[in-house]
Amino acid sequence: MPPIEEFDRLRVPLDAIKLATNNFNATNYISRGGFGKVYKGELVLRGELVMVAIKCLDRTHGQGIPEFWKEIMTLSRYRHQNLISLLGFCDERGENILVYEYLSNKSLDMHLSDANLLWIQRLKICIGVARGLEYLHNPSGTMQRVLHRDVKSSNILLDEKWKAKISDFGLSKFGPANQEYTFMFSNAVGTIGYCDPLYIETGFLTKESDIYSFGVVLFEVLCGRPCIRNYHDKFLSKLAQNSYEQNKIDTIVPAFLREQIVPNCLHTYANIAYQCLRRDRNERPSAANIIKQLEIALQYQCTPSSILEYPSLLGDGYNLKNARATVHTQAAFEAHDSFRPRTKVALKYFDTDEKQHYVTAAIRIQRAYRCYRKRKQMAAAALVHYIFR
Repeated sequence: MPPIEEFDRLRVPLDAIKLATNNFNATNYISRGGFGKVYKGELVLRGELVMVAIKCLDRTHGQGIPEFWKEIMTLSRYRHQNLISLLGFCDERGENILVYEYLSNKSLDMHLSDANLLWIQRLKICIGVARGLEYLHNPSGTMQRVLHRDVKSSNILLDEKWKAKISDFGLSKFGPANQEYTFMFSNAVGTIGYCDPLYIETGFLTKESDIYSFGVVLFEVLCGRPCIRNYHDKFLSKLAQNSYEQNKIDTIVPAFLREQIVPNCLHTYANIAYQCLRRDRNERPSAANIIKQLEIALQYQCTPSSILEYPSLLGDGYNLKNARATVHTQAAFEAHDSFRPRTKVALKYFDTDEKQHYVTAAIRIQRAYRCYRKRKQMAAAALVHYIFR
C-alpha cells in the first residue's frame, strides 16, 4: 500500500529512531511479537521528549506491508483511552517501524499468574478492555466498525496505573457503521485458543468473534493462566465451560485469587465470561452488556455490605499486632461505637478508587505478619478496623 499524505505528520526519521534505541541495542529490547521486535527509547516528538515503544516489522513472522499500513490507518483515526496511541511511523530504507506510547507494565499475559495483581485490579483491567471493544464495535458518527480479529492477553497493554489498552490492529477488518449486524467472509486469522470456532470453520466474521476471544481473556484473568500452557494442555475455553456447567468454577480459580473474590462477584463475572464463549453467536453478549455486568461485579467486590454478608471474609479474632488492626466477627462490624474515626474517611469511601490504595496496604500488612494464610479476603475487613482503630 503506498503512503498516504494524511499520515505524513506521523513520519519519524530513521536516524532519530536509531538514536533513541542506541541503534537497536539489546539494552533497549523489550519483547518480540507477531509483528517483530519491540524496543524502548526516548524520542523528541512535537517538541517534547517522550518515552516510546518502537516496533520493527519482521516479515519472517507472517506480517508485512499490508498489516503495517492497516495499523497506521486504524490508530490514526480511532482514538480512545483504552486503545494504544500511535505516535509515529518510519518507512525509510526498507524499514517499517511503528512508534507507540510506552506502557511500563507491558502486556497482560505477563501478569496473569502474578499474585500481586489483585482481583479488583483485574476487574478494572477487564472493564477497560470491554470499553475499548465497545468503541471499536460501535464508533461514533459515520466511522466504520472495527473487527479486531486478534483479541488476546498479549495484545492488551497496561500503563503505570494498570489502565488497559488494546493493541496490534494489523489483522483488523473494517465493517459498515451504524448497523446492528456486521458480517464478512475472510480467511480465518488470529491465535489458536482465542479464535472463534465458527469463524475458523466457516470464515464468517462478525463482531461476536471478538467477543468470543475476549471471553477467553476473561477466563485467563480469572484462572491466572494463559489459555494454552503447552502442546498437551487442554484449551482453557473448554475447561472453563465444563467447570461452569458443572457448577465447579471455583476449582479452576487459583487460591490466591479465590480467597479474594466475593461470591456474588465471582458468579456475575463467570456468568458473563461463559456467555461470551457460547457457540451460537446470537447468545453472546455485546461489549456494552459485558461492561454493565463487569461493573456490577466490581460493585459487589467493592461494597462494604459484601464483607458483612459473607462472614467468611471476617474470620475470628485475626490479630495484626504491630499494625494495631484487629479483625473481629460480624458483630464487631455492627457495633458502630467501636469505630471512632480519626479521619473523615467513612465506609462509603470503599466505593472510590482510593480504596485500592488502602486494600493494597492492608494486604501488605497481612503478608508481613503472616496472618492471611487461610483468608486473604481478610484484607478488606482488616482495612476497616485499621482505618477506624
